[in-house]
Amino acid sequence: MNDIFNFKLEYYYLGSIPLGLSFITFTIIAYLIDIRKNFEIPHTNIDCLNYIFFFPQLLAGPILRPSELLIQLKTKFKFDTSKISLGIGIFSIGMIKKVIFADTIGEIVDPTFASIDAASSFDLWIAFFLFPQQIYFDFSGYTHMAIGLAYILNIELPENFNSPYLTTSITNFWKSWHMTLSRWIRDYIFIPLGGSRVNFSRNILNILIAMTLSGLWHGANYTFIVWGFLNGFIICLEKFLKIRDDTVYIKYILIFLNLFFIFNLWVIFRAESLFDIFNFYIKMYQFNLITNYLNFILLIVVSLILIFFQKYDKTQFFIKFFSKNVKIKLTISITLVFLCLFLTGGQSQKFIYFDF
Repeated sequence: MNDIFNFKLEYYYLGSIPLGLSFITFTIIAYLIDIRKNFEIPHTNIDCLNYIFFFPQLLAGPILRPSELLIQLKTKFKFDTSKISLGIGIFSIGMIKKVIFADTIGEIVDPTFASIDAASSFDLWIAFFLFPQQIYFDFSGYTHMAIGLAYILNIELPENFNSPYLTTSITNFWKSWHMTLSRWIRDYIFIPLGGSRVNFSRNILNILIAMTLSGLWHGANYTFIVWGFLNGFIICLEKFLKIRDDTVYIKYILIFLNLFFIFNLWVIFRAESLFDIFNFYIKMYQFNLITNYLNFILLIVVSLILIFFQKYDKTQFFIKFFSKNVKIKLTISITLVFLCLFLTGGQSQKFIYFDF
């Protein structure tokens, strides 16, 4: 009887956690704090529910401030054919990124992470290079689907990614990756702790606390805590070293060095346990480059092409793209969406950030 009772407790409290709970929690915290600071923000019960449950970004962001969304929601809705066209176009881009890129890459790397012991060293290198692409296309794909749906409703959501793999430091990476989460951590954790207005040692402590909590937000697992702490540690190290990217050559060197750190950190993020992390690194760095250099070079080239795509993977670029020859480009986009549906049978892997 006790075993049955314990099982039910585990099911109800762990197994049935609603999708998007953490994003809704962050949204509610932002609403309560911002309303307290600025009572002029609309704050009726309907306003609160509209803000929290605005469906395009409900499950995985972007995380919005009340002032960003509520003012737009209070504006009388009008159909705008240009916004509808833009919205469909941007949504189609997001869907293509998710279904064609993220899901395809997931079919390659997910079995490797599920069975690290059985994977070869080169399989681990493939996972090392491609999982960062998977999570980028998966999450940025969701974001652009949300932005596209909002545009159809004449609502503008903020950009959430800004070429994160083309940054020169982990500090800048977090200013470009899931930017609305980074801003939330800054405004509601880092600044209340004292931010950078305190002495250097306290500033370092504040960064470590904020980034560790950011890791913990992703899940109550040691891997996420270690991942968040290491991100914070590298940011602190960057503040101490103060490396500048004054020349083009130094900038490119820093980008490649930063990619090395980011990709290694993603291994920690993706692994199921600390043992899997050590096992992954030990087996991966046993790779014999001499006998596999052509495959290794091909892997790097593919990764660099996917990373270069981020330079144009921005909402403003898509707005400019769809503003000319709208009918032709929109027809192509919708055709690609139906092609995605046809190839996948209308099914897709769940979004990675739905777990958080």
